Amino acid sequence: EADEASLVRTLAAAKARVVELGDDHGLCEGLEAAILGLKPGEARVVVASGEFASRETDAAAPDALHRSAVELVEVIGRDAPDDVDDALDRCAKAAARGDALAAAGNWRRAEALRTRALGALEEALADL
Repeated sequence: EADEASLVRTLAAAKARVVELGDDHGLCEGLEAAILGLKPGEARVVVASGEFASRETDAAAPDALHRSAVELVEVIGRDAPDDVDDALDRCAKAAARGDALAAAGNWRRAEALRTRALGALEEALADL
């Protein structure tokens, strides 16, 4: 409990980082999932293990452990695609990253990435 409180206190001194969720940002899957569940102004300590503790570019280790504090300061809107071809290109890039994860045996992360890619495509096409 005291360790969690000290982790959250470090957020006041931490430099804010802008991250586009679902992109190749270097966050572990567990941290990204936790951020998706936050509302602006909320903070929490995130503990992720196994495949969820690894970054997309790292091999998933069954004994991996990630622990950090995170605060969602604000949600910034994503740049809308220019046209249908741009929306399809964005989806294809994310799907290719998902395929690479599947080929490496990271099935859960591959599924999450491909699901987000299709959701982003659906959203983008609705906005065009």
